[in-house]
Amino acid sequence: MKTKLLAFLSIVLLSLTSSCELFNQLDDVTFDIVLMHPKEVDENLTGSNVTYTDVQTLNASAHPDIDKYKDKIESFTVNRVTYTIKNFASDDGSTVNFSNGSTSFSAVGASSGSVIATVSNVDLLSAATSEDEFDLDVNAAGLEEIANYLKNDLAVKIYSSGTLSKIPVSFTVETRMYVTVVAGALN
Repeated sequence: MKTKLLAFLSIVLLSLTSSCELFNQLDDVTFDIVLMHPKEVDENLTGSNVTYTDVQTLNASAHPDIDKYKDKIESFTVNRVTYTIKNFASDDGSTVNFSNGSTSFSAVGASSGSVIATVSNVDLLSAATSEDEFDLDVNAAGLEEIANYLKNDLAVKIYSSGTLSKIPVSFTVETRMYVTVVAGALN
């Protein structure tokens, strides 16, 4: 009799423990967002094969859904990182190529990032004219690294570098991160 009672109590205890875990997950809110960061590039000197470098911070808490749940976010999953070229202008209207490009990411407080994606050659005029969205080839470990930066700081630093075939040139690079967010609604 005691054995049956002990077995019954064990099953009840396990059920309650499992139920609590399931209950905790029931209050989670999962949503997909696109974090966008436009960067104006305006190189107004004259030259050819000019090295370009830039550092920007993408602030995820500027997104209204992130701001709403910022104290309750449990995880970020970065599914995809893309860029679009817009508003291209060169001094003579001809194309400018961006080559040997690299994109790195880091925590906000860091002074450098690890290279996560490279771009071999982009015809900026064609890219801007097409208005296509181009994927950065970021592997799973890189996407997870970016997600960790977002989780820790609600922001991520973006480092860009490469070579512009000629300047002056101006254009906008819009970086987009497609992100799934899990937040505890009742926490």
